[in-house]
Amino acid sequence: MFLVLFGSKVLGSLSFHSTTSSTIPRVSTSTSSSRRISTLSTNKKRNKPRPDLRMEAAPTPTSSAFARTVMSSLRGGALLQATGAGAASCAMATAAAMQSGPLGVAALTLIGSFVITPLTLYRQGYSFSVGYGFGIMAMGLSLLKVFWDESLMYSALALASAANSGGEFVSYLTQSSPILLVASMLFYGFRLGSFLLLREWTVPSKQKQIKSFDKSPPLKRIPFSISVSIFYAFMVTPVLYSCRQMSSNGGTNSIIALIGAIMAWSGALLEAVADFHKFLVKRGKDSSEDFVGPMNGVYAMSRHPNYLGEIMYWSGILVAGVPSFKRSPIAWICSTLGFVGIYKIMTSATDRLEKKQDEAYGSQQLYKQWKMKVSSKLFPTDPVSFFVPSIVLLFGTGLAIKLIELICKYATGMP
Repeated sequence: MFLVLFGSKVLGSLSFHSTTSSTIPRVSTSTSSSRRISTLSTNKKRNKPRPDLRMEAAPTPTSSAFARTVMSSLRGGALLQATGAGAASCAMATAAAMQSGPLGVAALTLIGSFVITPLTLYRQGYSFSVGYGFGIMAMGLSLLKVFWDESLMYSALALASAANSGGEFVSYLTQSSPILLVASMLFYGFRLGSFLLLREWTVPSKQKQIKSFDKSPPLKRIPFSISVSIFYAFMVTPVLYSCRQMSSNGGTNSIIALIGAIMAWSGALLEAVADFHKFLVKRGKDSSEDFVGPMNGVYAMSRHPNYLGEIMYWSGILVAGVPSFKRSPIAWICSTLGFVGIYKIMTSATDRLEKKQDEAYGSQQLYKQWKMKVSSKLFPTDPVSFFVPSIVLLFGTGLAIKLIELICKYATGMP
């Protein structure tokens, strides 16, 4: 019960920084919008600091607040109020750690643990399936809330105004990489967590597989869930430092970061398409011993395009974050460990699934034909089969960025 209350306080109090309202700050839709955009560009050129929109530090408890606490204790509410005050203080400390200092990765770990630990207590296998997806989404939400006024609002303004920036289109677009990265985390995490839940609920073999992981007593699962949260925080570290750089320097201004963001979105969409395609083809055939595919679409360029998409996504996240690492050993070490870890996991999962399929379908002619036609186990080697899916993925990525642009226009009040 304490974990639930504590987690809700942390996630709830990491809200958009505002002095008078909890809504997203809006820019007026008339001439003041263009004036603010031009100011953003001018400040960038002149190295002028952006206006400080951060809220002031919360006032310390006064004697009257202490008196109210004493009165509350006499009424039996001291424990609840102390718990709420402690959770609020922890939330503020977590937000401050994410904004600067060496404890940003630890703060991300804490956010992820509030999601992953309860799910792991329910199902141990959720730590690396449903908890994986929703944990990444929770970290993305925390980054969005903590860094909105600090950096992401300006990244959103840059993306919203890029289409009308004329000759400065690329310059504005390169400043949009932080908001694109955070948006990709929200999409990736929610899509993956929801899909894995849907698959478990509708595929009996997946239900059995998830239950088979429940081998440890619930309390012994907590250290494992925390270690998993640390690993996921390592993977997200590049996005954290990208947001920090936008906050401190006024923009990433790096074409490398933009390329990484596009790569990440392409990988997320590839994995989504591959997962959904396979789910539709195999739906209702869970007990079938015959190979049914899929064999076309993205499965014509790689036999395991969902794992390829996962590697592409985290490769893009790493590439996009590199320009913001500079000389930070924490950024370099954590990001590298996170990427190497997920890369090893995906390549090992590819080998295991390949072996499982060979044992189940190795003697079937249809499987042999597909395997001969698609020689790539993971990374595409045939340019012809890779060309059409890659064009479609780039087109889908462009649509996704356009949708994010429209959302940014709404969030910032751009016309």
